[in-house]
Amino acid sequence: MHFYTRLVAEFASYFDKSPAQLDPEHIRTWVLHLLNERILGLGGVLQCARSARRSALARAR
Repeated sequence: MHFYTRLVAEFASYFDKSPAQLDPEHIRTWVLHLLNERILGLGGVLQCARSARRSALARAR
């Protein structure tokens, strides 16, 4: 759970916004950032994307 929380915090920090203000377009932009500018393997990028998506889905409920 701590890892998930940290990823969501990084996701929100990248855009300087609350996770509640972020949408799927922000997730796409962040994933591209992770792939192009950070040294992460595909597995790490996918885990980050899943965390951001889970955060967005939880907010939509």
